[in-house]
Amino acid sequence: MRMARVMRLWPILIGVGLIVTLSGCNKVYERPQTDPGTGKYSSVEFGQHDLKKYEPYAGIDSINFVYLRSYSNVKPDEFAEYLKEGLQQMGFKRVYSKEELAQHLIATGMAESVGNLNDLLGLNRLSQLAGPYLVLDAGVQHVGGAWFQSVVVVTDPAKPETILKASRRTINWMNFDAEISGPILNLIKRWRDDSSKLPAPARQPNEAPEAKT
Repeated sequence: MRMARVMRLWPILIGVGLIVTLSGCNKVYERPQTDPGTGKYSSVEFGQHDLKKYEPYAGIDSINFVYLRSYSNVKPDEFAEYLKEGLQQMGFKRVYSKEELAQHLIATGMAESVGNLNDLLGLNRLSQLAGPYLVLDAGVQHVGGAWFQSVVVVTDPAKPETILKASRRTINWMNFDAEISGPILNLIKRWRDDSSKLPAPARQPNEAPEAKT
């Protein structure tokens, strides 16, 4: 009897959870900050079962920039800024959105040679011209009720291949940043830290010098 009552109330509880998520009383894409004790953005992590591929990248500290492609149906502009600030806090010096990268390519005269920034061929051409960089696709989608889907994919365009891929589906109860967006930064930071432990590869003769802004 009690279980049946809970099941009848469940859709209402989920709806209330979503209202709380999008209301002013919930923390949604506030300025990212790590805990001084743990160094994490949240106590919540992607689980091992959420990781489809986890391959640290040797030479992470010498890449020229990160090409950030973010998407969300919950405050997409704020999500992009949240990710960018978090990435810069981790030590990624330059983080470009698609518009920013296009402007950079035009200013440096590489736009015509690179072409399309949406396909692997164009991204691979860019790696040959601008030197090592990474493509980060990160998304948060509200998929119904209080359920959210988080996705993180890092691609090395020089090869090209995916070196980090993870997907997590969970309920947001009270604190969006702690439960949904913070774990995304946690995963990227953990992967970056593991990458930094690897010895940097020898610089190739045809490798482009560090890109200038």
